[in-house]
Amino acid sequence: MEARILGAHDKSIQLESVLFEEVRKQVADQLVRVQSTASALAQLDVLNSFARISRQQNYVCPEVNLGGKDCAERKPPPCCGSVIGRRSVCSKRCTVR
Repeated sequence: MEARILGAHDKSIQLESVLFEEVRKQVADQLVRVQSTASALAQLDVLNSFARISRQQNYVCPEVNLGGKDCAERKPPPCCGSVIGRRSVCSKRCTVR
């Protein structure tokens, strides 16, 4: 009886090993797709972080005024506030002619 149990255990380990190798081969066959998906997810993560921080800090997308008039006041870009400690060193008015 003990030999039968040990034989079944060895068989199950062998079967598990075969199944693992099959799964590993299937994943390896799709490596380019997996890497491409991982890269796209990483880019989405970065863009999501930018969007979240922009939303928290109330940053807006600048509007270009091609009419030659001054733009409305805008909040400075994130680099200014985070580097200078909330003092505005960026021009809050712009004119494009």
